[in-house]
Amino acid sequence: NSIVIVNSNNKPALLSLLKSLHLEESTSGEIIVIDCASFDGSVELAEQFPTVKFMPMKINRGFFAAANRGIDRCGGDVVVVCHADIITDIHTLSDLADQTREAAGRKIAAVFPRLKRIDDSEQGFVGKLPHLSSAIKGAFYAPAGLKCGVPTLDHLTENEWARFVCVAFNRDLLSATGLMDEKFFLYCGDTDLCARMHKKKLRIAISKDIHVRHAGAGIGKEIPPHLMRILRNDQQRYAAKHFPAWQK
Repeated sequence: NSIVIVNSNNKPALLSLLKSLHLEESTSGEIIVIDCASFDGSVELAEQFPTVKFMPMKINRGFFAAANRGIDRCGGDVVVVCHADIITDIHTLSDLADQTREAAGRKIAAVFPRLKRIDDSEQGFVGKLPHLSSAIKGAFYAPAGLKCGVPTLDHLTENEWARFVCVAFNRDLLSATGLMDEKFFLYCGDTDLCARMHKKKLRIAISKDIHVRHAGAGIGKEIPPHLMRILRNDQQRYAAKHFPAWQK
């Protein structure tokens, strides 16, 4: 198994995650941290965790470019990609990878754990694929176009996507769609890849019994202005790629 952690100026969360993984209990696999040109001293943590592969990027090209770099560098047949602000342990992520490996025969290309907030309440991470009406709403208020809810099924339907807060990919099946589109910086790259998986008739599962805590916020009113601009740009890129010409 391979675990890819994407970090961007989030040293406290990254330190907490690496400690909570209890790396001394891991007997196999690899952990790779892709750092998006952080300037908060995140890369210095490499001295405290010699078994972790730290790969700093000189320029912050966004989450999806960083995730791709990690996937390209890993050696496992299954790779777990996650944000630095999740809280879990190595056994949970290994179980998620095992479920993904065992599901390959059913054409399941990705498996998500259920997300919980710090207070143990469930966090929404599944939404409907963007369409014309949601895009119009998003033009007036960007987060409305990326509304997420708590999943009710053990899989994504063909018109749904999920946030890549934590997800395990089968690398062989992922090759059918290609990696994440690096034109997206922080948003919509997960939406885009889920849409491409649906088109390839690949399945996307949600684990019933694996939970991961997410210290970060969901998509909503808390998005600051500088991220709101990125969100709008990524939404426009998605529309240009997936919407019919008259809808663009």
